[in-house]
Amino acid sequence: MTRSLVLLLAVDSGMTMASLYYARPLLEAIRAALGLDVTAAV
Repeated sequence: MTRSLVLLLAVDSGMTMASLYYARPLLEAIRAALGLDVTAAV
């Protein structure tokens, strides 16, 4: 693997984890905005 590909994969992995981390507290609001009940959202 080239150095630039490793960097791209590292940045992509970090951004994916950050989006999951920051979306976690918002899951209830997202569920409500989409009109899902708790069992459908699981």
